[in-house]
Amino acid sequence: MIEIKTAEPNQLDSIVALYKSCGQDMLQKGFDNWGADYPPVESVQKDIEDKQLYCLIEGNKLLAVIVLDEKQPDQYKTVNWQFQASKILVVHRLAVAITERKKGYARQLMQFAEDYACQYNYPLIRLDAYSINHSLLKFYERLGYQSAKEAIYLGANIKHPFICFEKRLSDNRNRT
Repeated sequence: MIEIKTAEPNQLDSIVALYKSCGQDMLQKGFDNWGADYPPVESVQKDIEDKQLYCLIEGNKLLAVIVLDEKQPDQYKTVNWQFQASKILVVHRLAVAITERKKGYARQLMQFAEDYACQYNYPLIRLDAYSINHSLLKFYERLGYQSAKEAIYLGANIKHPFICFEKRLSDNRNRT
């Protein structure tokens, strides 16, 4: 049975391994925004401690991960967002194990993010995606995320900008 659960400290090594393999795969595909050492182990550890990292698992097998929090990168302040809210959920570091891709797991985690946002009264979700990762950009657009039509740079060693996306959740979904 496939479940989504808050990451536990004993999953740190498997989560880091998943991120590392995804980073290596992205480098091979020409995407320099993640490398073999992104995200740093300390960041993953903190996400687990803060209970912001969620795992899609089947039995003991880790299939995919996502981080949900309210931390908007400083660069988001320069973006002319279409929607405003006092409480915004931000999606970070969505990753699916290489052997588990094309099975709908990323979509399941994004649906989980939207359900989480509604449950905890977040009217808005924001995220960013690497501008040259066209399949990822299309993925978010298919899910109803709107491009803010602005690009931001999130690292000195990253060659291309990130496209900012947001999605306002319907008022009916936000009621508890």
